[in-house]
Amino acid sequence: MPGILPVLGFDVLSLEGTLGWFFRCSYRHGHHHTEAVCPGSCSLLEILLNFLRRSVYHWTMNSGDARPERPDIVAATRGGDNSLGMDDEADPATASLEQAVFWRNIYTEILAMEEAVLARIRQLMAGQTPEARREVELTNVPVIVAQVERFRSRGKLWDTRVDACQLGKVP
Repeated sequence: MPGILPVLGFDVLSLEGTLGWFFRCSYRHGHHHTEAVCPGSCSLLEILLNFLRRSVYHWTMNSGDARPERPDIVAATRGGDNSLGMDDEADPATASLEQAVFWRNIYTEILAMEEAVLARIRQLMAGQTPEARREVELTNVPVIVAQVERFRSRGKLWDTRVDACQLGKVP
């Protein structure tokens, strides 16, 4: 009789017909899965023994060796968060005029570079197929646009601080 049976953490789906048993094993909250189909002649015990056999790997990775987050995801998240300053960036609320000018110049420099990168990507996209161009529009362009906006926003923050310091309107 068909049905789903939970067996030792695996979802075992019994199908009628020639397929026999179908197994789906989910790891890491369902992000990755392995699927195996066994002919109808296999018994449940034979199939489970395949999944439960001793590991061929006799070592494990130290959890301290694993990177907690992917660098590309961290960069994309950081690039899109206007509230995040750079490493060692001064506090705009308490920065001196010298610090404010320094950070304004840093953001101006980076903003010019990011705008040039975005312009170059758009030039390259003009020669691409519609499918390739669409993929770049969905993946690369939004990340760079978010970074441009972040650097523009942070630069304006430092412009405001420079103006306040020059007018003597600082706490």
